[in-house]
Amino acid sequence: MKVLAVVFAALLAYVAADVQRSNERFVEGIIAGVIEDLSNQMRESGLDPLQVSESFKQTLPVTDLLVVKAEVEDFIVAGLSNIVLSQINYSILLSRLTFRVTLPLISVNIASSSADVLLLGFDADASVSGSLDIANTELLGQVGISIGIISGVSVRTISLDFRPGQVTSNLNAIILGKDVSDQVNTIAQYTVPNILADNKNDIDRVLEHYATILIEQNL
Repeated sequence: MKVLAVVFAALLAYVAADVQRSNERFVEGIIAGVIEDLSNQMRESGLDPLQVSESFKQTLPVTDLLVVKAEVEDFIVAGLSNIVLSQINYSILLSRLTFRVTLPLISVNIASSSADVLLLGFDADASVSGSLDIANTELLGQVGISIGIISGVSVRTISLDFRPGQVTSNLNAIILGKDVSDQVNTIAQYTVPNILADNKNDIDRVLEHYATILIEQNL
C-alpha cells in the first residue's frame, strides 16, 4: 500500500508541476521508473530478502509463575521487491490512471521457530518450520484525478481490486507434542483465502480509504 501511494503521489506531483509536458507514454514511464527505484531501495535497505533470527524471554518480576520463551532462526521472506507493473495506462483526456501491479512470488522460509510458555507449573510448547509460497498477488485499480491551476492536483476517485495469490504451504507444525502440520497447511492454503474472498468488498474499501489518505499526504 505504501508503495502504491508513493507511486501515485509521484505521478500527481509531477503532473501538477508541469501539465503541458505530460502525455500518456511519458507519465507511464514516470510510474515505471518510480516502481523500479522503490524496488531497488527495498533491496538496498535489506528488506528483500528479509532475514530474521531472534530470541525472546519474559518472566514475571520476582517469581517464575509465568515464563515465556520464543526463538526463531533464519526466518526469510523474499520477493517483496519484485514489483511488476504488468499493465499501465494514463488517459489525459479522462484524467484517469489504470494499472495492474503484480508480485509474482513471495516466498517464506523458516529454518526453525519455537515457543514455550510455563504458567503455574503447566508447560506448553510449539514449533514451526518449513516454507510457504504466495504466487501472483495482484492489485488492480483506477484513479481519477482533478487538475486545477489554483487548486493543483487532487484525487477525484479511486477504485482498487486486491487479488491474493495462490498459497502453497509446506509447514511443519507441532503443538503440545502433536503434529498439526496438515491442519496448519489447510488453514494457510484454503481457510485464509476463503475468508479474504468472503470479505473482499470490505477489504477493497479499506485499501481505497488508506490509499487516498497516503496519496494526499504525499502530494
